[in-house]
Amino acid sequence: MLIVCMSCSNDFLELKPDKKLIIPSKLEDYQALLDEADLMNRMTAWIEEAQADDYYISTAGWQAISWSSVDQNAYIWATDIYGGTISTIEWNRPYSVIYRANVVLDGMEQVDRQTNPAQYDDIVAQALFFRAWHTFRQALVFAPAYEFNKDNQLVLGIPLRLHASLNEVTVRASLEETFQQVLSDLQRAEGLFRSVESEFKTRPSQISCWALLSRVYLYMQNYEKAEHYAALALDNFSNDLIDLSTWNLSPSFPFTRFNQEVLFHCAAGTPTAMNASRLTVDSILYASYAQEDYRRQAFFRQVSGRPGFRGSYDGSAIFFNGLTIAECYLTVAECLVRKGDAQSGLSLLSTLLQHRIANFTPLRINESEDPLKVVLEERRKEMLFKGVRWLDLKRLNLDPRTAVTIYREIGGQRYSLNPNSKNYTLPLPPEVIKMSGVEQNQRD
Repeated sequence: MLIVCMSCSNDFLELKPDKKLIIPSKLEDYQALLDEADLMNRMTAWIEEAQADDYYISTAGWQAISWSSVDQNAYIWATDIYGGTISTIEWNRPYSVIYRANVVLDGMEQVDRQTNPAQYDDIVAQALFFRAWHTFRQALVFAPAYEFNKDNQLVLGIPLRLHASLNEVTVRASLEETFQQVLSDLQRAEGLFRSVESEFKTRPSQISCWALLSRVYLYMQNYEKAEHYAALALDNFSNDLIDLSTWNLSPSFPFTRFNQEVLFHCAAGTPTAMNASRLTVDSILYASYAQEDYRRQAFFRQVSGRPGFRGSYDGSAIFFNGLTIAECYLTVAECLVRKGDAQSGLSLLSTLLQHRIANFTPLRINESEDPLKVVLEERRKEMLFKGVRWLDLKRLNLDPRTAVTIYREIGGQRYSLNPNSKNYTLPLPPEVIKMSGVEQNQRD
């Protein structure tokens, strides 16, 4: 090989690079950029879920991850989670997707739409969806909770990237500007999609756009809009909920990837603390699944006598954090209860639970039970490790009726995260502050 390389080296150096080989120019090129699922549909760092309260690890398990100080410190909500290390993966990965989406959006401006208007519009819509999806994630992790009827212009959001240029100055938008950008991208995408559902679940579609809009509005406590978009998804869904009474629950991972409930597929890299060998599902949460609840078998397996998790919609040990039709049922149910139509909300929730629990009796209003509490408890059980617990904690903590303090215990020491603590907002990586000079988030 060395001889061959030496003999042709002069010819090789004389070759002129053909930019047509590397610069996308056709619709198919831009679609291919969006179809790289390992980037566009994968969240490498899942630090938000690693900080939530659906699981715990032992002291020995925590000590075993000492090589990853960020994971150790995030688990106990330390003031300085970086501990002097250079760690930017939590920050960089979503912005890599946003950059790719911007490459497509900028490039499409140079393509003649008339070559194929439907395909052109669909590609633009997909890129807008991906940009909104990851901008929302960054706001969830690196910005405080959005409060409805508050002046969120006075609260720091995140840097917004709207073009592929690397020369843009990095500044933090307000929280209001951040969320208005997310909504603007999704609402524009909604009108451009040419199909309600996509042939490929890794590609966004109109129904996944509605599902994401409903999630974003729910986080913003705009329950009227959250209900509207989740209901649109329900009304246009062409399949049915999984009936767990007829589902094969014997495989190691019972749920197939791209199953009938998935509206948009996305997976998350397993956080160090949440490795199957360490993770133990919260005992109170696990006990809340009745014996006749098929999810008790579908979601869990015993690992050395403790409940571990196996219910990922990725069909593997990799966590699923995409969008499902079940989430839309739960969103509409919650919004109906909140606006005073508790029985309609419980009836819709019953439709979901009839597909999950054997011999289920439809829910009725019970004067001794709070309907909102019932819906939220079922939301937590259904959405276990699907990427929404951290956003639920942040939004629900704004209301004293649903606020909770969560705890960790390591080596006999108890750590707590109080409602609305500044530690719900991750600090920006020190390297980002050093390079950009933007303001850092304050921690308790």
